[in-house]
Amino acid sequence: MSAHDDPNDGQFEMFENPAGAAIWPNPGTNARALLDRLMSGERITQPDFKQSWRLAAYAGDLRELGWPVQSEPVSYPHANRPIARYFLSAKAIAAARSGQGGAA
Repeated sequence: MSAHDDPNDGQFEMFENPAGAAIWPNPGTNARALLDRLMSGERITQPDFKQSWRLAAYAGDLRELGWPVQSEPVSYPHANRPIARYFLSAKAIAAARSGQGGAA
């Protein structure tokens, strides 16, 4: 990833699809289960996501639907390298809620 692709550099927000315009995944899917948790403000790692061992894939699915899912590396016990923790910014959550008439 180049510096121009870094979603944490501040400029990325100017070009991303606002969460209020994102497409909601179908209810009952793992992508929707992840989104529901992210919309509550939760920051989620793979060990926290008991539904499936494909958390990164569902985060990618949400990104393809226009959700500005962010990730950050975190240390995890017994892991040889950092793992990803996924989240939505408070701004993205507020935008999504306003786009849904306040519903999460």
